[in-house]
Amino acid sequence: MRYQTIEATVDLTLQEYLRCSFAVFFKSRRQIFLFFSIPVFLSVLLCHVVYTTVQSGSPLFVNKNLPILIYFLFLLIYPLIFVTTYFGAKKQMATNSYFKFPQKFVFSDAGIGVSNPSSSSHTDWSNIREVRETKTLFLLLSGTHHGFFIPKRCFQNQAAIPEFRALLAAELGAKAKLKA
Repeated sequence: MRYQTIEATVDLTLQEYLRCSFAVFFKSRRQIFLFFSIPVFLSVLLCHVVYTTVQSGSPLFVNKNLPILIYFLFLLIYPLIFVTTYFGAKKQMATNSYFKFPQKFVFSDAGIGVSNPSSSSHTDWSNIREVRETKTLFLLLSGTHHGFFIPKRCFQNQAAIPEFRALLAAELGAKAKLKA
């Protein structure tokens, strides 16, 4: 079945780019679970080590606050991940020429065409490894950490979104994880 050409003009905002970055970082519920379960595991482990050390009378820790200090220093890694992602995205948007102009996307049976005033490119559907749909955007991932981010607000009209879903499902099959 041939689908009509679907167009979207994308001019990402910082908030949208951050959403894309975190959606790529936390690809699955399993990754989210592992990311947030590590502090819980370390808490239990730390409590066990401190308890057994105190019970045995062993001078393992010269300062009894050392394990707690190490634990809290470890916990600082989590906010740092979010802070560095924010500032990295902000820097990318300010310095990367890809974000300087709106990107015009043309989706068809032949693939994905992308153009702006300074360049144009074409990507076949076979180069797309995974598609994910969130409440506000589509992520077309061509690699582990890169791809195309298409906010739903950027389509010519809201009627184009179901057509785009149908095109993605037809071209990518199981690779497309769509909402509807």
